[in-house]
Amino acid sequence: MSTPDDKNEKKRAVIEIGDEYDRDPMLDPPSGPSIDLPTPDQLAKAIDTGHVEDEMTEEAPKPEPGSDEALQVVADLGSSRPDTDRVVRLLDTVSMLDPLGHDLKAKLAPRLKVLDASPGEVVVHEGDPGNAMYLIASGMVSVYRSDRDLGVTVELAKLGSGDNFGEMSLITGEPRSANVSAIEQSRLLVIDTIIFERLVKAVPQVGLKIAARLARRIDELNQARGVKFDTLEGRSFDERLLQLVPVATIRRLQMIPLEEKRGTVEVATPQPHNRAGLLEIRRLLRGMQVRLIAVSQKDYSDFMRAHVEKVEGLDTRARLGFKQRVQERANRLAYDGVAAQATGRGMSAPATQTSSREVSKLIDQMVVEAIDRDASDVLIEPARDTLRIRYRIDGRLVDREGTTGLGLHAPFMSRLKVLAGMDITERRLPQDGRISLKIEKETYALRLATVNTRWGEKAVLRILDSSRLSASMSSLILHDRALEMLRRMIFQPGGLVLVTGPTGSGKTTTLYAALMERHSPDVSICTVEDPVEYDLDGVTQVQVNESIGLTFPGVMRAFLRQSPDIIMVGETRDRATADLTFNGALTGHQVLSSFHTTDAISVIPRLRDMGLERFVLSSALEGIVNQRLVRRICDRCRQPEDYSQVVLTQLREGNVKVPKGGKMFIGRGCESCNGSGFAGRVGVYEVMTVGAQVRDCVNADLSPDDLFRAAQYDGMVTMAEYASFLLAEGLTVPTEVLRVLPIQFGERE
Repeated sequence: MSTPDDKNEKKRAVIEIGDEYDRDPMLDPPSGPSIDLPTPDQLAKAIDTGHVEDEMTEEAPKPEPGSDEALQVVADLGSSRPDTDRVVRLLDTVSMLDPLGHDLKAKLAPRLKVLDASPGEVVVHEGDPGNAMYLIASGMVSVYRSDRDLGVTVELAKLGSGDNFGEMSLITGEPRSANVSAIEQSRLLVIDTIIFERLVKAVPQVGLKIAARLARRIDELNQARGVKFDTLEGRSFDERLLQLVPVATIRRLQMIPLEEKRGTVEVATPQPHNRAGLLEIRRLLRGMQVRLIAVSQKDYSDFMRAHVEKVEGLDTRARLGFKQRVQERANRLAYDGVAAQATGRGMSAPATQTSSREVSKLIDQMVVEAIDRDASDVLIEPARDTLRIRYRIDGRLVDREGTTGLGLHAPFMSRLKVLAGMDITERRLPQDGRISLKIEKETYALRLATVNTRWGEKAVLRILDSSRLSASMSSLILHDRALEMLRRMIFQPGGLVLVTGPTGSGKTTTLYAALMERHSPDVSICTVEDPVEYDLDGVTQVQVNESIGLTFPGVMRAFLRQSPDIIMVGETRDRATADLTFNGALTGHQVLSSFHTTDAISVIPRLRDMGLERFVLSSALEGIVNQRLVRRICDRCRQPEDYSQVVLTQLREGNVKVPKGGKMFIGRGCESCNGSGFAGRVGVYEVMTVGAQVRDCVNADLSPDDLFRAAQYDGMVTMAEYASFLLAEGLTVPTEVLRVLPIQFGERE
């Protein structure tokens, strides 16, 4: 097929159909004895019968029908057929038919089939057999390729009257490598395989032209692989698409969403073959069609500076003010216990080349910056020639500004190990430690974990803020009905409440808040965790240590003999733990535990797959809470925002109710939020009570769809309903909601 096989064409891959015959001396007719062309009547019979004879002895038969019935070609449309002179003029534009004179083309014209295509009708499908080429008599068609896995469509060409396509597949016999569909009412003339082969046999010069065209095509492909670049000059840019694709993502992937037209977003990129990038853009656009436009690197960079970066919303002054505040607070940082005496001690040999004070200052500033930016983790990762430091902020990893030389890695790790009370000489095996510190009147705990990698030891600091223990359930769950439902669950005299969600979704925080809700001198609470995140006064806490046989099931068996009222199991991860957890709930204990599923409904099929009986599930399970975390809009720079119709449509398709008037908010960025527009995170909850309807469905072993309908009947708060509440209250932005809700989450409804 002409267009998709030729990846080095003009802008938008428009096919060059000029007359190369007159320009290329290699294509001139050979000198010396010439090859006699058949007469027009001989050519007509050759096409009709497949035989070349010296003289015509009988009238040529009617043309044979084509073998491709899917084309639904009409062999003869009478008065509706284009006139012969016009068809001949079309044949004149096809360079490989140059050896045919006017009279020969006039004989060929009435034997061509005619195909009428309506707007939107697909003429050729990618993968179809290459059994014909097409001449466009009138109208316009689009040539494009599709990636079904990514849902991405790349337009290669728009072809109009006088253009042709499909000759490369016809020549090579390979399947079609692109799709062709009519943009408007179009009429196409079809040269099928039978006519084409007989034409080559009758006129050998056509074969020479074909060989020359194939040689030129191979040479072009060797010189440039991939489509030629389009230009962004004069192109418009819809800034509201940044609500779906952040500037940081655009910069990382080098893919700019330009504008949306009829459900398709045009994306410009200098890297059109970046499949991973396409997949991420596709995910952010949540199922919308993507049409790629390949551009040069310079064109991309110029467009970024002129249109994208000016609306990025990063406040340089806010960042400078934040850095100054970090330096001041780092000077007031103090470590507790053995760490207080650790400054300057324990450095390994490379530290002799680096000031211990410099390393200590860098670590102090890193810790304070992470705490002030409300990071949950700090990742220290050695690479081939640098030391990379990243913060996990609001669930996303962000590089620390500036560069850190690889020469600081050894003293850096030694200093951290000393602060955590770890063995600084052990670099081969993983280690865990804990650091306690105070900044002014605030106390923090850092959990340090190391592991040896190809380039050296990697360390992760988990920041445990004890102030989070004061978070009540009412400060976490803001939706009144969802909060009331959860409180009813945890104040039951017995039964099991499961909190589900992916890693890092805030399950432990919710469990601790529930324990604090029930905490009182007359209640006995026991927890088994891996590891113990926070110290709770008046609570029996046990940390799992599998190396000595202290496992979740073992601790649970011990707890059942400790006269507890409430048991919290950090995670129900296997059949043995699940059996003991449900057994504890059935014997009159209030049990809280976390579980890993994507939604509340999936808990029951998952537990059934683990081997639990239906009557156990229906009897012990009181309720399920599924949750995610989204970034919270900064209160100090929150402003109303007019969101694009693309965003509003995607919200509605996900069963999220758009606030009346479409009024929603965005954070513009300020010093308080370090220019990001967000400050902290807020939970999105799905709360499901296991009521009478759900119990009946569990006992009857009905499908998840039936469970979902029963849960709604029992008053379930869906995640889409909770997300609608957050948007109406101005607590988060639509892109955060769309990020955490699965694309197909509305199918059960």
